[in-house]
Amino acid sequence: TLTSTDVASLVSNGLVAPMLASQIGALSSSVVVSLSAAGVALSKTQITGLTGSDFSALSGTQMSSLASGSAQFLTRSQIVSLTTVQLTALATSLSATQLSEVTTLQVSGLTTAVLSALTTAQAQSISATDIAALTGSQVTAVATSLTATQLGAVTTPQVSGLTAAVLTALSTIQVQGISAKEINALGATLGTSKASELSVSQVAALSTTQVTALATSLTATQLGALTTAQASGLTAGVLSALTTTQAHGISVKEIAALVSAQVTAL
Repeated sequence: TLTSTDVASLVSNGLVAPMLASQIGALSSSVVVSLSAAGVALSKTQITGLTGSDFSALSGTQMSSLASGSAQFLTRSQIVSLTTVQLTALATSLSATQLSEVTTLQVSGLTTAVLSALTTAQAQSISATDIAALTGSQVTAVATSLTATQLGAVTTPQVSGLTAAVLTALSTIQVQGISAKEINALGATLGTSKASELSVSQVAALSTTQVTALATSLTATQLGALTTAQASGLTAGVLSALTTTQAHGISVKEIAALVSAQVTAL
């Protein structure tokens, strides 16, 4: 077993760089930790020789130092052996393919700062299952980089935490990826800026309160997709504020559900 003196000698005499991956893998975890503490950065080939137990012995700071510039060379077995602290230290340096291999438990431990720092490709490599395991604040941190499919996996507690600013930054495709149920859960946060981007099924899932708040921002097609219950909940003031084009979008069935005061307002 190598002592701390032996490790120091290896480092000072430049004997670490020539070591093979198999030799690195044969080192004890304590020696690997000592090398990291000494500021030794292993090569791509040497990194692949490290075992899961070697990684689990390193702190987040040591992990960053040890794999500096080499994080993208970590193998799947090495990645899944990382602790939450270690993954947090390396996440932004991993490739999209590597991030797609992390476990749900690992992803759920990433901080909002790390998630918001991921590139679009990195964020989109996270599975829908893993996205569903995030907290509302974590989803908010990474939402603008997610695909429509990933956003479709978010739960009510997660989507209800999305801010108006984040929603405004989402593309039409992203917005339409959110399930109708979760659009309903957004409540007033949905705002008018994204109203016209909602799909017909999403509009049909809105509460009467939401429809009333968003009606003047909806398209003729969307207004024609309202249920009779939604249409009948529109106030005379809202109906009178609709443009001619919007009013023409309201279906005969919807108009039949209105009372005389509402019809007059149209």
